Amino acid sequence: MGYEEDSSLFYPPRTGRITIDSRCAQGVNVNNPFFDCYGAYFVKTSARYYECFSENDCYYKAAPREWYYSKAEGYRVPEPCRCDLKLRSCIINRRKHREFQWAFCR
Repeated sequence: MGYEEDSSLFYPPRTGRITIDSRCAQGVNVNNPFFDCYGAYFVKTSARYYECFSENDCYYKAAPREWYYSKAEGYRVPEPCRCDLKLRSCIINRRKHREFQWAFCR
């Protein structure tokens, strides 16, 4: 695997690799890979893209280290990793202040 290919695993998949699913949020960001199925915005972490096709594929994945509970930062990660219908990757969501975010799982 080349360096460029490897570094791309830490960013959302290219537009051609996303899946349009009627169960996902629709609107102006439907084709934008920086927004997940629920409409949350991407936050880069040390975690990377892992392809998935069902929730079972993400069962043993965990939140990125940067996302562990931080009272000082005002956020926590209450949900487990899931397989996003649009991105086909194991991701996790959080609310930080008023922003809804997503990141890859590790």
